Amino acid sequence: MPGVALVVALAFPGAESLGRLVPALVVGLSLLLPTRPPAAGSSPRIAFVLLAAGAFLVLVLLLRAPAADTIAALGVLVVVDPVFVRARRDGTPARLFYDGECGFCHGWVRLAAQEDAAGVFRFAPLFGATFDERFPGERAKEVPEGIVLVLADDSVLTRSDAALRAAAMLGGWWRVLAWLGRVLPKPLRELGYGAVARVRRRLAPKPTGACPMLPPELAARFDP
Repeated sequence: MPGVALVVALAFPGAESLGRLVPALVVGLSLLLPTRPPAAGSSPRIAFVLLAAGAFLVLVLLLRAPAADTIAALGVLVVVDPVFVRARRDGTPARLFYDGECGFCHGWVRLAAQEDAAGVFRFAPLFGATFDERFPGERAKEVPEGIVLVLADDSVLTRSDAALRAAAMLGGWWRVLAWLGRVLPKPLRELGYGAVARVRRRLAPKPTGACPMLPPELAARFDP
């Protein structure tokens, strides 16, 4: 696929303009730098979709790159995952708590488990037995609504901070998205996170259980 994309990206003359060079460079670098195929069963690749959408706007609307070049470059983003963008390692395992009664949250947690090839995370629903053990009594009331990430050093991140750190710990394009997310001021990030969090249970049917349906090897990483 990258070879075909490179041919398409360079198929038209006049590649001296920036708008034509950027897609060609994206594809060319994909042939030189080490990459890995997308994780098995990880569909849709949300990180790739978001990156591709942003790249399309920049390349086509701002740099006026030809559509064929742009599509070829974006195809590489969808097909490969760059191993040279290493995952952030804050010690393992890390514990990710999520809303067990939210179907939308189940989908994201399922995707995170599929993308976590290194087995960095263990997962558990908010206010379950594992959560109560980590945040007993009044401490549970101090935890803001949203996802909660407990790192190996026992530090706690919540909401958008937790989401970005978890993405960085997955590596590849996920860490690229985390870098981009860090550019936004935290109040703006929290505003966006809160807007989605308020309607999250309307975005998908309520699940039948607190843990998402997963293959046995991934389900073993979920605690009550």
